[in-house]
Parts: sequence; structure tokens; C-alpha cells
Amino acid sequence: MYINKLSFQNLRGLELITLDPSKSLNFIVGPNNAGKTTILESIYLLSSSKTFRGTNLDKMIQNGKNFLKIVSKISENTSNSTICLEKSLKIPKISTIDDDKVSTKECLCKLPVISLCFGVENLFNTSADNRRSLIDSGLFHVKHEYLSRLQDYNKILNARNKSLKNNRDSNLSFLTDKLIDNGMLINEYRTRYMDELSIHLRETLAELSNNSTLYSDISNASFCYKSGYSNEPLKSQYDECLHKDLALGYTSIGPHRADIDFKISEDAVKDIASMSTQIILSLCFVIAQTRAFHVKHGHYPVLLIDDIFFGIDDKNLAVMIKLLSNSGAQCFLSAPDLYNEKVKEIIGSSHNKLFTLVDMK
Repeated sequence: MYINKLSFQNLRGLELITLDPSKSLNFIVGPNNAGKTTILESIYLLSSSKTFRGTNLDKMIQNGKNFLKIVSKISENTSNSTICLEKSLKIPKISTIDDDKVSTKECLCKLPVISLCFGVENLFNTSADNRRSLIDSGLFHVKHEYLSRLQDYNKILNARNKSLKNNRDSNLSFLTDKLIDNGMLINEYRTRYMDELSIHLRETLAELSNNSTLYSDISNASFCYKSGYSNEPLKSQYDECLHKDLALGYTSIGPHRADIDFKISEDAVKDIASMSTQIILSLCFVIAQTRAFHVKHGHYPVLLIDDIFFGIDDKNLAVMIKLLSNSGAQCFLSAPDLYNEKVKEIIGSSHNKLFTLVDMK
């Protein structure tokens, strides 16, 4: 599955943009605040109806305009589809596939996307919320029914938090029991998915260390899924935390507090690894997710990598590009214009493409 045409109108600072991307690597290069991230975000919006940072969609409409529109033509095997998102000021967004109105879930299934926004963050120094979001997004694309299960859990969690905040003891027992049942189901889904990811990550790291002596040390990298609660019966844990939760006004344990613990041998990655190594490992984790997706569906999701040159030297950059080129996924990568010549060297005479924002405007 890949995007063979992308166009959008009145999105943030960009009035009208059209791209005919490569099936492999697509570099979006331009000055700071020129709209590089906006192009990647247009794909994310089309898929999930969300922005990278949860911005209200009305605020994504270009100043002075009253609507935005994003259209993409998608090829999958021998079939082609057109997916579209339209949003007018103060009017709910409309998503369509081949002119038929569809739900966000249908868009997510039609245009599966995995994104990494480097900038000042990576998988290891970002928040646990962002790591959970990456897990849940990848898991949904492997098990579509997971989304409704997660939504059910979050509804019950919100209701329990409201009861805790208002000190309504009469509802707590019922809501706690439902939260436990749904939470154990969420944990079961995540545990199975993370076990599968662990296999794909080991494969990716083995390929990396076999091809470069630079990475022999990180062949021992691994992760452990932390469920957000201990191995003790969950009911007794909620009972023990009740007074604390009432004081806090929210539920302090459960799958909504889950995280991933990354290590190299016995040491935490964030404590011992350089920025370049952290970025490489972040990318390896995402490639493991694309492989899990491929096993399930027979094709790959689209990868969005924002600010790919951040915190990485030339040797590590070459390794990253090779990993992405060999991933099988269509990739969209943003970079500042000072790396324009470097990107041209990377692309060479290959089938990858460079899009310069100055030329597109």
C-alpha cells in the first residue's frame, strides 16, 4: 500500500500543495516554519483525523480561509482508492473514501500510518503517554477490534475518575469491577503484541549489527512492557490505592499508566546511549512495528519521520537511510534546508524523491 498522489489546500501556512511521491523515501526539505511538518501532518490527519499534537482542526485552517481539504490517491495491490478529509470552520469534518462518507476507523484502516517526531524528543526521552500511544496505534493496525476495547476502557476510567473527584463511593465498586475486567483485556492485547514486537525487534537489531560494527553493542537491546500495575490481584491493588485515589481525584494504577522499559544489557537506554543510538533504536522499534503489520496484512504502513537529521551524525544517518530503504514501507521524511545537498547525495540517481518547499509554493 502506498500514496501515489497527495494534495491539500489551506492547511496552516500552505495554500495549495500537490505531491507525486515515490513508493520508497520522500524527503521534504525547507526552511524552519516553512511547512515541512505540515506536509507530514496532512497524511496523519487524513488517516486519523488528528494532528501530531492534538490541535483543534479549526486551528489547522489557514488564516483568512474558511476551510481545508486533503486528498490522497492510494494504491494497494491492483486497486486504487481516493481518501479525502474536508473541514470548514465550526462545522464537523467530513471523511470520504471514493466519495462515500466513512468513519475515522475506516480511514485508519485504509491509510495505516506510523509516525515518529524527533525534534527534541525520541522514543526514550518522550513521555510515557507518547510511548503508549505508539503501542496502541501499532496494535490497532494489527488487531482492528482493539480500538473499541480501548475506547471502552477509557470511558470507564473517565467515569471512575469523576466519581473519585466527586467522592461518590456508591459508584466506585461497580466502576472498579468494570475497569478491572476491561483493563485485564487491554493488558492481554498489549502483552501479546509486545511479545510479537520483541521478535521483530531482535531480527532488526541482528541485521543492524551484522552490517555494521558500529552497532554490535546494541544487539543486546531489549524492552520490557510494564503493565501499569503489579502482579498482585488487581482488585486488591485498587482497594489498597483507594484512599490515595480519592485524595488525588483520579485512578493511579492500571493500563493507562503502562510504559515500556528499554535496556541495553542491564542498563537503561536513556542513561547510557548517545543521542544517535537512541534515534537508531527508536527507528528499529518502529520498523519492528511495520514488520508486525506486514505479517498480518501482507503490505506495509506509511512511515512519517519528522526532523530526521536531528541529533545524528553522518555515519548513523547512512545507517538510518539504509534501514528505511530496506523497510519496505513508503516513508515521508522532513529535514531543514541546510541539509539540502546532503539529501541530494542520499537520493543520487535512485527512485527516492526530494521535495523542496520553496519550489512547491
